[in-house]
Amino acid sequence: MRNIWGFLIQTLEVSLLAILLLILKHLLKDKLSPRWQYGIWSILILSILLPAGLFGTYLIPLLDVFIEAVKTICESHLHSSYTQAYVAVINTSVFPYFTSFPSSITDVLFVIYAAGILSGMIKYLKDYLSLKKLLHKAEPVNERVKKQIGDVAHRYQLSPCKAVVVEGLSSAFVFGIFKPVLVLPQEEIDDKILLHELLHVRYKDSLQNVIWSILKCLHWCNPFLHYVFHTISNDLEALCDQRVLEHIQGEERRDYGRILLAMTNEKYPHAFATTSISNGAGQIKKRIEAITRFKKYPKGMGLVSVCIGILLLPLVLGSGSSVTMIEANTSDFGQQLSLASTRLMTMPSVAGAIDYYAKGLLTNNDAYIMAVMPSSLQSEYLSVLDDLPEVSISYPNEALYRVLNLKETADHVIEGFLVFTDDSNDFITSTYVPIKLTKEIGWKVQQNGKVEQYELDRSDPFSQIRNIHWDAPAYGTYHMELENGETDISVHRTYIVQNETDYFNMGFYSTKPNANAIFERSYQTMKIKYTYTGDDFDYYRIESAMVDKADKDVVRYPTCPQNPCTFIGSDGSIRAYAIDENWDRTIEMYHTSDVHESSSEIEMGLPDIFDYRVRINWETVEEVILDLKEDHYE
Repeated sequence: MRNIWGFLIQTLEVSLLAILLLILKHLLKDKLSPRWQYGIWSILILSILLPAGLFGTYLIPLLDVFIEAVKTICESHLHSSYTQAYVAVINTSVFPYFTSFPSSITDVLFVIYAAGILSGMIKYLKDYLSLKKLLHKAEPVNERVKKQIGDVAHRYQLSPCKAVVVEGLSSAFVFGIFKPVLVLPQEEIDDKILLHELLHVRYKDSLQNVIWSILKCLHWCNPFLHYVFHTISNDLEALCDQRVLEHIQGEERRDYGRILLAMTNEKYPHAFATTSISNGAGQIKKRIEAITRFKKYPKGMGLVSVCIGILLLPLVLGSGSSVTMIEANTSDFGQQLSLASTRLMTMPSVAGAIDYYAKGLLTNNDAYIMAVMPSSLQSEYLSVLDDLPEVSISYPNEALYRVLNLKETADHVIEGFLVFTDDSNDFITSTYVPIKLTKEIGWKVQQNGKVEQYELDRSDPFSQIRNIHWDAPAYGTYHMELENGETDISVHRTYIVQNETDYFNMGFYSTKPNANAIFERSYQTMKIKYTYTGDDFDYYRIESAMVDKADKDVVRYPTCPQNPCTFIGSDGSIRAYAIDENWDRTIEMYHTSDVHESSSEIEMGLPDIFDYRVRINWETVEEVILDLKEDHYE
């Protein structure tokens, strides 16, 4: 938690869960046992210790969007050290930490909040040490009381503990976590009070009191949660009452109620790391009413309680509203809500982020662009939106756009190109938009250089192989010095993002982006140019072939079906023909490899290793194994 806004989201989320639990407890008050009434608060512990929105959703619909919008309005006029106006607030911890000195009013508020936590912890520690010192000087109980404690422990199969007497004490309590001490008043003590306190010892209720006190410190400035923690403490005492009543019978239960009634006063011991049978007049009356309704619950109700707890877990895990894009309205705050909703959207996949950016360009939808805009550009988003390139396609076919030559250039940084093709004219025009993806909470996309346009001549079949513009930047280029010549290879990798059909738009593919999109398929296209530098021949019949070697032990090259011939196989793997002595000693061929398996990763299993062969007049003059990944050949 890095700023006051993160705390605000956290405490509001915890408060709503507490309200829901209080309502549920009230509705099921007489239906389920005090064990369940207290045990259900364990869900609140998870809510306090897990950062709000950890799983991408919130219990309060659009809570984070509202807070984000308010934060942006407030922080845009400040120069805070802990908060950036246009960077989304996302909690990764429930404990505050600082990266610098405060420089604004919201920073100071956050420091005050953190100081309050520290102050509360120090106060608890001080109280604990003071009470420990006081009890260290207290007198041990006499032999009669010691024997009484031992008899009660033996009768109910409990473990006795050290006991001391404190003058002026109104009721008994247990102090300590690892070595508990039973603290008794000077007056004669009833066995049932000893039973109550020994049950506190058995179930380590003092440790639970410590846990709740520490959690209370994290929300010290939320008065509603103070009430909730007080209720939890009372539920713990009610649970202990239930355990006592399960150990005693008949008239003893009525006597136990009369003992509690005698403790009806507003003064009762309540300190850090302690448990006390007395917890105030109002709560004593409620506990006596519970005693009159006492019953032993069937064993099956325990299973029912567990099932209810499991059903409530989604409340903690955030099964409520996830962030959705809000359309802007004419009001200033409405626009801030819309911008906040886009900043809070996270793209879990590379393909999803690309889909938002590409369709934002296609449809001129600024919200789509904002959803994947890096946080470093958010403060100047208007100029970024003004500088976006204009792109168009001839019709919304399957591809809509293509993604070319994605390559990881650093940790969590991927660079490549978006390609938008318009083939409605004599020339096929493609717009290449260089992009860079960076990983923040989710993937972000930005333009990464100058936009270029390339044209293909529709009449040249070889220039249209997979609509690749060979003058455009390639995934990789390779030069090989061979035995009888040299080869230059240009490699392009194309990815197609999964798209949905828009049945309300003549069956064309949808222009609505998908944050969870994946790469539906990919293909690799290679252009190989071989230049022969060996001995002359009287007659040249040139055959150039390349195949994906993969894991095959034996490579079968494709053959030319006739002589002379010009032929490109179904995989674009061969071009062979016969020419005369005026041949310029170069030959070009193309090779493609397709992968149709869907993937969320850019490494989709495209082949890296190839066998390449050149034959002249049926005599092999070159044969090499090329490893694109290792940039190596042999």
